[in-house]
This record gives sequence, structure tokens and C-alpha cells, in this order.
Amino acid sequence: MMQEAKTAAQGRKKGANATAKPVAQPGTGPAFQQYQAAIQLVQQAKYDKGLAALEKLLQTAPPELREEYLRVMKDPAAVHGMCEDYRASAGIDMQYDEADLAKKIVCPLHVLWAKDGAMGRMYDVLGIWKERGTQVTGAAMPGGHAFQETHPQETLAQLLPFLAG
Repeated sequence: MMQEAKTAAQGRKKGANATAKPVAQPGTGPAFQQYQAAIQLVQQAKYDKGLAALEKLLQTAPPELREEYLRVMKDPAAVHGMCEDYRASAGIDMQYDEADLAKKIVCPLHVLWAKDGAMGRMYDVLGIWKERGTQVTGAAMPGGHAFQETHPQETLAQLLPFLAG
């Protein structure tokens, strides 16, 4: 999610030539409707509100995955950490990204994104990363935001050759 949000904030829309500027405020921008529950995590500091937002994100997850997330989320410190991670992606992480905009990623980079997710529908994800790196490959993956959990074999089929490379 965080990387998808950063890509949305800094990427270019499909068919557009210009790169978008980072989103200034959480809860605005083109991905807001898709990620409203996650954006609430950016804004929440209390355990109960963060837990409610996380539970909303899990509504479409497979039962065994949802059960595991809910088990972990019984720990208020875990929920707090998740909320802090989302908050960083809407704050300090964007400052770090902006500071690095003139630099290119020179190591091999294999980008995977959700074919059915908001970023895959709204942005040329591979094109964005090719602007940022010198050795970029990638693929749109079946499924939505958590494709690595709902389509693990397909994800592994992408990762193993890249990591062996």
C-alpha cells in the first residue's frame, strides 16, 4: 500500500506526459476513494480507530488471511505500528523521496503491482519506475492490493527468477 500511495503521489497518470507532484494532504488525490480506510490510518492515533480502519481493509481478504491479521491486531502496539507506518508514508517518506528525485536507482529493480488495484488502473506503474531506475522490469499481478497474499504462486513465479538473476 505505501509504495502504491507513493507511486500515486509522485507518478504520472496513464496517458499523461507530466509527473504529478506529491500529494500535500492525506485524504486527497486520485487514490482517496480506493484507499479511504488506509488513509484513515494516517489520520488516526488511537487504537480503536486504527483497528476499525484496518478491519475495513480486511473485508475482502480470504478468511485465513483475515483471521491472521485480526490475531496480530489484538496487540495495540502492532496496530499503533501499522498506523505509524501509514503516517510516515504521507509525511516524512515523501520528503525523503523528494530529496532523492535527482538520483536514479542503479541496482536491478523488479516492480510488481496489482493489476486490479487503483494504481494499476490509474497509472503507468512500470513507466514511472523506468523513469526512476536504470534496470527496471516488472509485471501487473492478478488481484488487488494484497495480490502477494491472494496470489502467492504467481508472485513467487515473478520473484524467483529476478532474485536468481
